[in-house]
Parts: sequence; C-alpha cells; structure tokens
Amino acid sequence: MESVKVLSALEVDGPADSREVIWVKRGIWLYFWLLILEGALRKWIVPQLSSALLVVRDPIVIFIYWKAYTIYPRPRKPTLIPFAVVSFALIVLAGLQLMFDLTTAPIIVYGLRSYLLHLPLIIVIARTMDSEDAKKLGYWILVVSIPLAMLMAVQYYSSPTSWINIGAGGGGEDGFEHLDLRGIHARPPGTFSSVSGIECFVPCVVAYLLYAFAHPGVYPRLLVWGAAISTITAIPLSISRTVWFMTAAVIAWTVLAGLTSIEYSVRLVRIAAVLLIAVVLASQTPVFRDALGTAVARWNSAGEGDTKDVIVLRVLDPFLEGFKAMDDQSFLGRGIGSGSNVASVLQTGRLGFGVAEWEWPRIMLECGPLGGLIFLGFRAGLCIYILLVTLRGLRSTSELGCSLAAAFVPTLLTKTIEQPTNLGFMALGGGLCLAAASQHYRRRALRLTLSVDEESLRCES
Repeated sequence: MESVKVLSALEVDGPADSREVIWVKRGIWLYFWLLILEGALRKWIVPQLSSALLVVRDPIVIFIYWKAYTIYPRPRKPTLIPFAVVSFALIVLAGLQLMFDLTTAPIIVYGLRSYLLHLPLIIVIARTMDSEDAKKLGYWILVVSIPLAMLMAVQYYSSPTSWINIGAGGGGEDGFEHLDLRGIHARPPGTFSSVSGIECFVPCVVAYLLYAFAHPGVYPRLLVWGAAISTITAIPLSISRTVWFMTAAVIAWTVLAGLTSIEYSVRLVRIAAVLLIAVVLASQTPVFRDALGTAVARWNSAGEGDTKDVIVLRVLDPFLEGFKAMDDQSFLGRGIGSGSNVASVLQTGRLGFGVAEWEWPRIMLECGPLGGLIFLGFRAGLCIYILLVTLRGLRSTSELGCSLAAAFVPTLLTKTIEQPTNLGFMALGGGLCLAAASQHYRRRALRLTLSVDEESLRCES
C-alpha cells in the first residue's frame, strides 16, 4: 500500500522517467541548443570548423535513435512505416542514379542524409515528450527571443563589413543579403547562419506567446512581456516578408482553431487586447519605427506587385513550379542532393541554388517525377497528420499544439530540406507539435507503473 501512496503522490508531477528516457530527452535538448547556436559557432567561435558544423547535430540524432530503440524496440503503432517505405525508395533511387553516373557519391550521401536522417526525430520526440516538456522548452524559447532581438538590432545598425555581420566560416558577406534601403542595412540573422533561421524561429515564439497570453501564469509575466515586445520589434528587423506572412498565419490559425471552443473564444478577446498593447509599446521605440520603414521600403521595391501578387508568387508558385518541373528531366532525376549548397560548392567552388531556387521543383529535379512525388507526398502526408493530431488535441489538452502547427507545418512543407537550419526546425518543430497536443505519455507511464506495482502487491499477499 505504501507504494500505491507514493505513486498517487507522483500523479501531480508525473512518474520519474527511466534512465533511457532521460538520456533521450537530454539529446533532444542538446539538439535544440545546437540548432539555436550553430550559426554562432560557425560565424564567431570556431569559423575554421564551419563546414564540419553543418552536420554537428547528426551524431546527436544518431545517439537519440540508439537510445530510443532501447526504449521502443517494437513500436506498437505503425508510425515508422511511412519513413521506412520512403527510405527504401530513395536508397534504391540513389543507387540507380550512381549506377547511371548522374551524380557523385559525396553528393548522394549528403542528399540522403538531408532527406532521411532527421525527420524520424519527429516521431521520437512525440513518443518521448509530452505537453509539459513542450511548455518547458517554450520557456527557453521565450528567454532566447529577448537577447536574439537585441542582437538583431545591433546587426541591423552595424556596417555590413562589421565582425558581427560576418558570414559562416568568416567569409565576409557570405550568407547575407545587404540592402541599400533607407541606408545600408544587413538582414540580421541573429545567432543563425542566415535569415532562414529567423524565419523559422520567430513564428515559433509567436505561437508560444499566444499560448502564454491565453493562459496567464504558465510563464512569468515579465518574461512574456519582454519576449512579446522583443518579437514584435524583431519582425520588421528581419526585413523578411516570410516572417510577416508566417506570423499572420500563426495568429489566423490560432484564432480559427480557438473558435471551435467557447472557452477559448473568450480568451481570444484577451489575446487581442494584450497583443494590441504590446504592439503599441514596441512601436514607441526608434528601432521598431526605423526597421518598419526599411521593411516597407523593401516590400515596395521588390517589384512583385501588391500583397495579393506576393502571396500568389510566394505561396502558390513554388507548388505549381514543382509540377511543371516534372517534364524537365529524366525519369531518375539529376541526383539526390544535387540542388544543395554543398553540391554547388563541390561542383563549382561557390554557393548557389543548384538546380532550382524553390523546394518543390528542386525535389522534382533531383529525384525525378516518381521519386519526387513519393517524397513530397510523404512530407505533405506528415503535415496533414500533424494538423489532424493537433486539432484533435484541442478537445483533450490545450491549443498550444495548434499554434505550433501553424508555425512549423509551412516550414516542413515548403522550406529547403538541404539547408541544415531548416531541417533542424522541421524535425524539432514537428515533434513539438505532436508532443504539445498529447498528455498521454506520463499518464500511460503512470498507469503502467501502477499496474506493475499492484501486481507485485498481489503476489506478495
């Protein structure tokens, strides 16, 4: 009976994790911090190791998989079957591409690494972490957002040749787009190696802020307000239309999802009021006003038309161009990984888009029509699965999963998978969406521990 009392007391905080689960979680946390700091390592701390640090998270992923296998040697649900089918198909395709001398072995290996190594981490995170873990990670995301916005402001006002705007590997302007708008400003990437990291990180912060505004007390009030003002300032500082669109998408999706619940619909009024106050406070700073002017100037000078035209160009065209690319190459494609920056450097000695700028046409050109459809269909199916799980989680848990899905699903669907920062946010973000929508991990572990303990008590009696 004493054991049952102990287990009942544990029900508040959840059962103690096994040693293997603790190591998996430590690996996930290390993956997160390397994702945030990878660019800083490549730019400022050890620039001579910039190329090697492109794959610095790969050993962590392999370690996580190894530890996870000791916990879940035989998954009860066929969640890994799609990953296995896609992996088999792409490995066979890669072998055929090498056989017909369409590309080289180093490019194929890097391409397969990008396509296959990191995405299964989504399922491991979903099996190992729960909503409480997702909230804990969100705390540090909010903490990081404050100094990151400050760093972006310094980069914005610094000279393009300043050390703080140095590219990965110490290569001067490598990885940066400098703009002669309202003065010369760099697109500040913060601690990331390029602005693509900001485009993935800011929507994630917005999702956590919306959750924090709807649930006062989850995070310290001072932290939430500091992160809110910092993030609102970081949005125009990024000089990125993608950040604007993604922020709007997270807010719109959260509102639509919230309308399914009467209780949360009431909270939407509070969120709107708090957001309005935060925007007013941020707009009083000269940094916000100056950055907003630069962002508007870039928008107007891009020559892509009005907002509707930009949405069509940025949202619909990448998908349509992917299907058009099906007719532009052989059945086997040009080689998995041939469109990556790594392939461009190996083949030409300099960075470039390789076979295509947009992700969907690049996949089609690399893998051919059949292989491209298999992989893109897999990614689309994974996005649909995440959306369905997070929507279902609205009924039993909280809306955090839905907000995170709006932040990460577009990244998983459209971002270039061979860019390491994008790939890291796809894997970590997809897992966080599923973890945030589930309370079942700790409850299941508690029931299992309780049932085993009761069985031992019966045997003793």
